[in-house]
Amino acid sequence: LVVLINPAFEALRYAPLYDMAQSDCIDNPDQKPKLTILTSEGDEATGKLFPLGRSLYTLTETHNNHVERQFCASKWKYTLAEGEADRTTVGHFEPFFTHTLKPLDNKTPHLQELSVETTSERWKNNTGEINFGDIALKHLGKTNLHNPYLNIRASKEIIEGHNDIFKPEIVRFIKGLINYSIAEKD
Repeated sequence: LVVLINPAFEALRYAPLYDMAQSDCIDNPDQKPKLTILTSEGDEATGKLFPLGRSLYTLTETHNNHVERQFCASKWKYTLAEGEADRTTVGHFEPFFTHTLKPLDNKTPHLQELSVETTSERWKNNTGEINFGDIALKHLGKTNLHNPYLNIRASKEIIEGHNDIFKPEIVRFIKGLINYSIAEKD
């Protein structure tokens, strides 16, 4: 499992992985996450400064700004604007968002232990939302439910900015992902 938090690389570089994960149209409940990208919606370094710098750098480049992609008999489709994807970080490029990470709506924390067994069971029985302590990972329905590549948009309440990555909620979430990724198959 590779976990990247607020990474500063172009969404265009992620496009082949996104497409590859969708191309087989197979939703395998035993598929474990291989790459998790976690980006705060409040990260101004990758959300505002990166595109500004990339805009100057890509000024003379030519891009195809209307590339239609569809998978699984058009169940999932998107239009890739290559220019925008080349100027925007992967964590701020909306077409590639697969999940959101937000605080649970109710105020009662769910601090259930995230053991290997409980995390694996939650992931296998995933219906689109999994609670990790008092935060919820919600699938957006743009990809297979058990896609190995997760591009997660974290709310400002979870990760406030670029360096706010060591909150207990984030550590618990990453621990849960690691527990699941190392679990043996049943």
